[in-house]
Amino acid sequence: MKNKINHTTILNSFFLKVLAIQKSIEAINNSWLASINLSIANHHFTDPINYLVQDDKKQVEHFNKLFNTDYKEIKWANKILSNAQIVISEDNKANISREFLSNIFCQLSVILFEHICVLLKDLSNSKGRNNFDVINDFDLEFRAEVLEFDKQKIIKTPTILILHNLRLFRNCITHNGGKISNLGSEFEEYNQKLKDGKYRDLEVYGSLKKKFFAIHYLEILGTSS
Repeated sequence: MKNKINHTTILNSFFLKVLAIQKSIEAINNSWLASINLSIANHHFTDPINYLVQDDKKQVEHFNKLFNTDYKEIKWANKILSNAQIVISEDNKANISREFLSNIFCQLSVILFEHICVLLKDLSNSKGRNNFDVINDFDLEFRAEVLEFDKQKIIKTPTILILHNLRLFRNCITHNGGKISNLGSEFEEYNQKLKDGKYRDLEVYGSLKKKFFAIHYLEILGTSS
């Protein structure tokens, strides 16, 4: 027997996650670097093997007292400069700003989609192992309600197709470096499997229409090519 689901709790959790994403970007806009004249950021990483040792008795006693520990020596992480550097200046900050915004919004869109799939999984009690299965489990359980909702909503693209479009965008961003060519091939593969009958349960919605979504994706990436 299916466990009783508290929809209010599930939705409230989802809305709080979305709010956290909104709060994380509310201070970022197209002029967020306007006040910066020069900024240099260097990337350091922790040496996984070597470390620095502080064995001076007075120093060790000092840090033991500070940290409430009882070590015979203090081991400090050794930081290494990676030579990866971001230099923002008056000459490049306009381009840097657009690039950063594209990266930030793309990466946050991945998190948002993952939250959506968690919501769908919780609502349907799905046992899906991946996002494709989670979306389809939700569709099969609530298809009648979703189809009725699609008749009433403003955007007429079927909700399930929107979710699968977002899934392909997520895959493109996380697995293919955001390359548009890879996104195109994902659409083609999906629609071919639809023709082959491998996605038989999804035939009711028709094929994915790349042109309606790729435009917005290009805008997010800050390119028109």
